[in-house]
Amino acid sequence: MTTRKPKAARPQPNPVLTKAAEEVAAAKKNTHQLELFALTDLHRKKSS
Repeated sequence: MTTRKPKAARPQPNPVLTKAAEEVAAAKKNTHQLELFALTDLHRKKSS
């Protein structure tokens, strides 16, 4: 749902939303690193 305020010339970025977006981005990055680590670890166990 997008509700527009009539007198919003320049909408200020919502600090709560930006914080949430940053946390989501960080979580995705962490997940990616964990997956990479798991893959390399698995590969290490197979080769040894």
